[in-house]
Amino acid sequence: MNKSKWLLYLSIVSFVGTLVIYPRLPDMIPTHWGIDGEVDRYNGRYMALLMAALPIGLYYMMTIIPSIDPRRDNYFKHTKAYGMIKQGTIIFIILLVWITNLYSLGWETDISKIVIIGVGVLFMIIGNYLTQIKHNYFVGIRTPWTLANETVWKKTHRVGGMLFVIFGILMVASSFLSHIISAAVVGISVFVIVIGLFGYSYLIFRKIEQ
Repeated sequence: MNKSKWLLYLSIVSFVGTLVIYPRLPDMIPTHWGIDGEVDRYNGRYMALLMAALPIGLYYMMTIIPSIDPRRDNYFKHTKAYGMIKQGTIIFIILLVWITNLYSLGWETDISKIVIIGVGVLFMIIGNYLTQIKHNYFVGIRTPWTLANETVWKKTHRVGGMLFVIFGILMVASSFLSHIISAAVVGISVFVIVIGLFGYSYLIFRKIEQ
């Protein structure tokens, strides 16, 4: 896990950079964009510091998780996969921090498209490594049935990995279309992944039990 130390350093640099530009940020900064690509929520600029601190907190949380999981031994079996998911997630959050910072400083661009592309790439990264994640209590597709049965875990993650990659590709492709289409793709993706995999894991569990 020590090989990911560079992630901590990158997160700290990002936080320090936010501190440097903090006096130049407006009193209110954008924190959410609607499906039309326009800002629909503002918060005080203190949010810039909270957002910049998030990758550091997430780094430590994801570093500690393997040592407190009852199935901690399985993390040695999926070290690479866990590391890639950790890297992808933290880098994505740092990206969000800086596009928000730059937008607040007057950088005019379509932030929603950048975010959707980032989410799509993150989905593809997670999907590519999801099948390698072994049975544990913190990372992966955790439903009552995947946690109860390792066969259900493996089958659900196999299907989940494919869905993540497919929807990740669709998200990136949809970013070049209208905002409404992009929002629809993201909404459908989340719905299918959450509801679909929840139901799939239950059906597989029932089939095994019978």
